[in-house]
Amino acid sequence: MRKEIEVSNDWTDINVDGTSFQGNSIRLPYLTLVELLGEPSDSDGYKVDAEWLFKDRTGAVATLYNWKNGPNYTGQGRIEDIKQWNIGGHESSQSLIIVMRALVERGIDKNIPLNELLENT
Repeated sequence: MRKEIEVSNDWTDINVDGTSFQGNSIRLPYLTLVELLGEPSDSDGYKVDAEWLFKDRTGAVATLYNWKNGPNYTGQGRIEDIKQWNIGGHESSQSLIIVMRALVERGIDKNIPLNELLENT
């Protein structure tokens, strides 16, 4: 299957300048995301521990990242313990679609009920 969504951990590959939290979060274990998406970027080393960057074929971008809930910010726990991830981008519905499509393309269990995966905050 041809992947429509590019995923990267390198900010020079995908420019996500100007993106911000779009009101949606997902709940997945860190190691599941690494298995599906590859290693994340290290991000800012303060409020964010890990971040993945996405771009669709039209050039729209999205990000998936933790925010103030990991060891960089709290000083406790391990990155492997993080389960809540924010979706960032320029537009809420578009960002959500990009991230979800990338997960489906890479083999996320399609039997996970959406209400268990998505969190609207």
